[in-house]
Amino acid sequence: MTQVKRSRYFVVSYGDEQVVDLGAFLRGRVEMAQGTHISAVSSLTEAAHRVTAGDLDLLGRVSSHEWVARSRLAADNGVPEAAVDALAAAGLLISDADDPVLRRLRQREESLRSSQWHPCASFYHLMAKNPDGLNKDGGKLFDLASVAAGSQDATDAFVARYGLPPAPFHEARGDGETVRLPMIDQQGGLYRALASRRTVRSFDRGTPMRSEDLATLLYWVFGCHGHTTLSKGVPLLGKTSPSGGSLHPVEVYPLVRNVADIERGLYHYRLRDHSLARIRPLEEWEAEALAIGMAAGQDFAAAAHVLLLMTARFYRNFWKYRRNVRTHSVILQDVAHLSQTLYLVCADLGLGAFYAAHDGFFVDEALALDGVEESAVGLAGCGVRPSGGMDYALDFVPYTPGETEV
Repeated sequence: MTQVKRSRYFVVSYGDEQVVDLGAFLRGRVEMAQGTHISAVSSLTEAAHRVTAGDLDLLGRVSSHEWVARSRLAADNGVPEAAVDALAAAGLLISDADDPVLRRLRQREESLRSSQWHPCASFYHLMAKNPDGLNKDGGKLFDLASVAAGSQDATDAFVARYGLPPAPFHEARGDGETVRLPMIDQQGGLYRALASRRTVRSFDRGTPMRSEDLATLLYWVFGCHGHTTLSKGVPLLGKTSPSGGSLHPVEVYPLVRNVADIERGLYHYRLRDHSLARIRPLEEWEAEALAIGMAAGQDFAAAAHVLLLMTARFYRNFWKYRRNVRTHSVILQDVAHLSQTLYLVCADLGLGAFYAAHDGFFVDEALALDGVEESAVGLAGCGVRPSGGMDYALDFVPYTPGETEV
């Protein structure tokens, strides 16, 4: 006897749409009417499914803790068993049927629960993995061609459509008292790296990146520099960037395209022995196609000498912060810390670097990740900057606080 229960991992939303007025159509006229549709987005199927008010009523009558017979649920609510099956196939009900698809959805539900995913956090992660929101209106305010040409056309068109942005300088309300701070001119490598830190989207394809530079980058951004023990069996690692709970759940998978003495391919950086473990070799065209796909279609990523795919082993953090809606955002802050450290190390090495949006579904599939235990959370790239050509970085003129007019 097949049993079902309600999934915890879906979100329901209502949307408006224009639909054909059926009554008018039957009278020989084509008229549009305002309609409402209901969607349920499932973290199990990673997709949105159209549902009805009746479906929601049925789901509300099922516990997420206790199993109920599929036939009894259908009979008690006056619906065909096929309607129950449809909700199970959509990942809204969990079924214990011995069906490959339903078994996979059941296992994914259990994996989300056992690894301490908060339902809202799982929904946000699912939405963040989807790159469809990029350039949704077709606008490319900072596309490479307009930056290279120094053109203001794209920006002018954007402003014409949406108006001016909020002012760059913000002044909070207070009692009017202002303390002017002294300008301190700091020297040294750190401050030089901070001053030269910039986003670069073009690289010298003809010059390989030095393997020594890649080794330096991986060690000083992602490597382990120390350790301590919290309690028996609970070691903590010391790194160059902070991490929530000192747990460091972020892994990095370098896609090596053009590095001297290292074969082109997809790798995993192993902290334990500071090594690259190859997942698979790649042809040139494969590496470029993967880079573009992982960067959500942004073709400048294909020119990077190395693409750095950052993933999270979620239970590494969820182990301590169990089923907490904020824990996922802490992991994203970890990625932000790492990306800034990456920029500084690249600046010190004279390399170009960028951080870009990624297609989480594409990355997960390329790395064979399940999306629950481990999934993509960030993407960066780096490489040798062009010697004399355009690097597609924004050029800034010096600014002196209190003196320069903007």
